[in-house]
This record gives sequence, structure tokens and C-alpha cells, in this order.
Amino acid sequence: MLAISGDTPTEPSGLIVQVRDSVNFLEDLKVEPPAHDVPGIELDPPTIAGQLSADADLLDGTLVEVNEAEKQADGTRQAKNEAITAYDRKFLRVARVAESLFHFAGMHELADRVRPSTRRPGRRLAEENGEPTGEPDTQAVEAQADTAGEPDDQAVEAQTDAVSDPADASSTDS
Repeated sequence: MLAISGDTPTEPSGLIVQVRDSVNFLEDLKVEPPAHDVPGIELDPPTIAGQLSADADLLDGTLVEVNEAEKQADGTRQAKNEAITAYDRKFLRVARVAESLFHFAGMHELADRVRPSTRRPGRRLAEENGEPTGEPDTQAVEAQADTAGEPDDQAVEAQTDAVSDPADASSTDS
């Protein structure tokens, strides 16, 4: 009766087309629907067409918002990728200069640590090979934070040894 054939579309745009076709069919309906023998059921084509049209308009508006959000996300993703590419290029140049300067100064170990990775842009070769990066160990920092309130006996002794009495310093110089 509603001129719907085939499966219901799963894509929202296809569903809107099918709903609009059904609305057009219901609005153009010239024949009165047959009376039903089931009490409480009435078929009012103009009312059904109005409700379907309102639902299709709501879905259409939502699709417009979704498409705008996708375009904005694509723009953000593109800007992020461009920023990453620019960072990788700058990192490579700076790391190569630092590596060369360290070699020139005879600091070959430091030069090896700052050498840029050729396989992973924006990373040092040392990071790629699993070597220590000079970054603080998070587990050690957490352990230190756990014992921060408790004075360490050795640390207290070292501090007291480091700070000497001026009278003691003058007696040891002679």
C-alpha cells in the first residue's frame, strides 16, 4: 500500500529517500483506505504522512550536523598530521646538527644518543634500540614519592657531613 519495495535501507540518506517517497505516495493517495475490523485501529494517511515528513526532516537535519562534524574532524586530522610532519622535519634537522656538533667536540657517546632514527621520524635511534633515554624512571619517581615523608638516615648523615662547622674547617687547613 505504501509503495515500499525491497529491504529498508541501512544508510540514513537512503532511508530519507524511502520515507520521502512514502510521504509523497500517502499525500497523493486518492482512494480511501478500507475500513478495518479491528477496533481501535484507524488509518489516516495525511496524519501518517505528516509524522513521517517531520521524522525525515529531523533525520535530514541531524545528517547535516554529522557531515559538518566529519568535515571539521577531517580538517583537525589534517592539521594534526601537518604539525607532526613539520615537527619530524625540524627534529631531524636539529638532531643531525646536535649529532655533528657532539662528534666535532669529541663527545661520540652523546652523538650516538642524539642520532635521529631513520625508521621512525621524530625519534632518536637510542629510543628505537631500547637504550636509556635519560628520562626519569617513573617507577623510581613513584617509589621516591612514597618515601618522601620519611627521612633517610644515610641522606641525613650525608647532609650533616657536607655542612661543616667553620671552626672545624679552619683547624683542618693548618
